[in-house]
Amino acid sequence: MLGCGEECLTINELERNTSVFPQPPCSGTIEALRVFAPVAFETISSNPEQFIETVLTQARGRAQDQEKAFHQGWVERLSTNKEPTERLVKLLFPGISSKRDGSRHVDGRAAEWRRELRVCSPDIFPVYFRLSIPEGEVSAALVRAAIADAGDPAAFGKRLMELAKGKRPDGHTKATSLLSRLLDHEADIPDDTAPVVLHALLDIGDDVMASGKLDTQFLEVPDEYRIIWLVKAMLRRTQIGERAAHLAQSIGSDRALYTITRFFFFLAGQHGKFGGKADAENERLLPAASLELLEGKLCGRLEAEAADGPRRSPKSSHRWSPQK
Repeated sequence: MLGCGEECLTINELERNTSVFPQPPCSGTIEALRVFAPVAFETISSNPEQFIETVLTQARGRAQDQEKAFHQGWVERLSTNKEPTERLVKLLFPGISSKRDGSRHVDGRAAEWRRELRVCSPDIFPVYFRLSIPEGEVSAALVRAAIADAGDPAAFGKRLMELAKGKRPDGHTKATSLLSRLLDHEADIPDDTAPVVLHALLDIGDDVMASGKLDTQFLEVPDEYRIIWLVKAMLRRTQIGERAAHLAQSIGSDRALYTITRFFFFLAGQHGKFGGKADAENERLLPAASLELLEGKLCGRLEAEAADGPRRSPKSSHRWSPQK
């Protein structure tokens, strides 16, 4: 349970403490709301979409008049401590800090809030109000265990594949949840184990994708993006002079051809291929000469694989093969 050792303070005590600690502890504050401001507590627990921002709510937008009326309404129903309660709720949920005056507040700090286990994170919100981990999500302890496994490619890969067997209600897998959390905690992965995670992902990436949700809907992030983002982060953490060797090793294996190919599309894009704008030279993960050499190795592997006929990609809805 989150913050189970925090003392339950009164609304006024918590509000005064914010002058010293601008962000109040989530679980202690929520418990104070439950005891001393039940109207606010019930309103939040019954209407999470009005307090937390998601990609979907940001994209759709909300009617400002309705939004303003909703938040004015629950504040007016409070019997006591209206102003301090409203200020505490705004601190818990930064996305509503300016709703009462009808303006919008989209902070873009979702990863930070999730990493800090803040109640304003859509992924963390249910933990505080159900006092349990939502179905299909992963615990903070499991994330720490996965980071501890990062030094052992077999153990890390096995853990990810085991999670890929567990389906979430939205069709994704628990591996999806772990990949998202590892992206949040990328800085916690030791530098000397970054190459291990890199090789593990380029080894089992196809299998993880094949186990997950293949036909994603609008605004859903496919697992392949999460894998590519994490591979990119791990490659950036390795010494620049060693990066080509790490990738050459993965190309030479007989695993995850789709994942490796997709990652090379990203690397080529950094150099302005496929009609895009090239990244600044100091932002590219590989120099042009290394990329060209590795592309030759990858094309050789693709041609060898194509000799046996077109392969099935993890996204079973389409076939792919190298273009000659």
